[in-house]
Amino acid sequence: MAANSDPCVSEEVFRTLPPEIQLCVIRDEGTFLAQHQQQGGNVMLYHMQGRFFCELQQQAETQELLFGQTFTDSAPLESYLTDILISEPLEK
Repeated sequence: MAANSDPCVSEEVFRTLPPEIQLCVIRDEGTFLAQHQQQGGNVMLYHMQGRFFCELQQQAETQELLFGQTFTDSAPLESYLTDILISEPLEK
């Protein structure tokens, strides 16, 4: 049997996985992009091998990682723009 040349999980399959498996997939296949704070903790944004974005929430008190949401639309990315300081690299 030939090996699968595309090990990436689709968004549809990812959503059906148990939370502990989702965390493993994010760790193994995701690229960390950004983080922002919200009430109760941090939200971390990952890009999943060119297919979709995934957010993880980290509780401030317990440091527990909780799965947030997946999306392919760019609208949810706007909440991360306030944390990007473009003037610093331009001043160098």
